[in-house]
Amino acid sequence: MKHLCIMKLIIIALTFLISLGSFAQERFKPLDSKVSEDLFCICFAEDGFGYIGAANGKLLISKDNGRTWDNEVINWLAFDNPRNYSITDIQFISKDTGFLVLTSQSQLNNKLLYTTDKGESWRSKDDYNLAGSVIHKLLYIDANNAVLGGSGYFTGNNLVKISADTVEKEIFSHFNPEFGITDIASSGDSDHLLMAVASDGNVYYTTDSGLNWNTTKSNFNKNLFEGIAINSVIHHNESWIIAIDSSTSLFISNDTGATWVPRLTTFSYPIHTSLASKNKDTWFAVGYSPQFDSTGEITWFENNLARNQYVDMMLNDVALSAEGVAFVIGDSGAIFSDMGFLNSVNKKLNKSQGLNIYPNPSKSGMFKTDLSGEYQMSVIDCSGRVKINETVHSNMIDLNCLANGVYFILIQQNENYYQAKVEKIGG
Repeated sequence: MKHLCIMKLIIIALTFLISLGSFAQERFKPLDSKVSEDLFCICFAEDGFGYIGAANGKLLISKDNGRTWDNEVINWLAFDNPRNYSITDIQFISKDTGFLVLTSQSQLNNKLLYTTDKGESWRSKDDYNLAGSVIHKLLYIDANNAVLGGSGYFTGNNLVKISADTVEKEIFSHFNPEFGITDIASSGDSDHLLMAVASDGNVYYTTDSGLNWNTTKSNFNKNLFEGIAINSVIHHNESWIIAIDSSTSLFISNDTGATWVPRLTTFSYPIHTSLASKNKDTWFAVGYSPQFDSTGEITWFENNLARNQYVDMMLNDVALSAEGVAFVIGDSGAIFSDMGFLNSVNKKLNKSQGLNIYPNPSKSGMFKTDLSGEYQMSVIDCSGRVKINETVHSNMIDLNCLANGVYFILIQQNENYYQAKVEKIGG
């Protein structure tokens, strides 16, 4: 167990070091979607299957964890004219069973479909009888239990609790038809803890899988988000993160939405439309930069450091494959992934060498190596925090500024990578 912990810290530090060493390089590379339609939503299921919902009723399917994609117009017997609809949300709960939302061009009519054969055929869920509600987002806990979020012609924000294929409870927060639910997320630790966000700035929270919601305006900073759309929500590392339709785009809460703290991303101040969490150290946000017309922006956070990359189209969604690869989709058939970046990190990790360093342990905090010339060095502690990241020009490593303890040293010199564990014991 201790060995696995050490390896994890080495991977974190090496990824950090490589990202700094190649700051000008692009992390995300384009993939061929074979379509020109706008892409709206993406998810991954088991057995390497991935799904992308697009305009004109098109569904893109990958059978190799997103490496290649094929497209087809979804097979639904009641489909009068598929090109009048777009697939705006999709979720698979197993390798065979999935659900999607079809939205008409007018956005005043939509359909909820499901499949039990990996997307080869689809059937309608019209038996829900949602009384005129327009569904925007879905969150299925299992095949029989779900929360649907949307808006109604005369109801405004609408949250629907589905149990055993029947509507167990339907909640309306106000009666403004211009607003609706934009996203729903679970805490990950429990399917009972959910958060929903809306286009009018409302945040909703439930502890019973959506049967009852806190529908009052949250008491953070006296209606901080009132009138500003909230585009997305995720649960990440025991915190909730939301993306609002404003230049200060990301906010984090550690107390279930009672208070929110802004999270600075990059100096371009992008507006993020979708979020995804990879693990406790890494999460992604995608959207667009209002300073540049039709420019999309991908932002990723690793160990509390933000990086970003610009692309030439608006971006709409981000998701992680079973292999931990991030996929970003957008307008005009755009797909990007960081598959090549992760492969590069793994190859460099495999190439890393042990470093001859002495004395070890050291009372003075000074360590000598066999290296000469210039190199980039990162020092991390046992909790994974980067304590030092700097360029070194000698064979001496100075940890005198750090407290006594065990540290991991990662060094990049040209194309060579070195690693070592050292201990500072003091005088």
